[in-house]
Amino acid sequence: MPTTQSSGTSSLLPNPTGGDDTKIFVAAIDSVRQDAEPTAADNLKTLIQDCGVSPHKITELVQELPPQRFADVLVDFYFASM
Repeated sequence: MPTTQSSGTSSLLPNPTGGDDTKIFVAAIDSVRQDAEPTAADNLKTLIQDCGVSPHKITELVQELPPQRFADVLVDFYFASM
């Protein structure tokens, strides 16, 4: 449970006025994000930016994916047979 200060606001939440508390909070979140593994969106962004993949190629590849239900069956079969 977040601790409260004498003003009744939570000390774990950013200061809505944008003071030093907000800067510290944002810096803490950014440091956690840097330590975390990249998300699928981050990987896709890197692929497009660093490797020169055209954004329309990504759409084309997504359209070529099998239906979700079929993909789920394939993944389940793969891991069951390991």
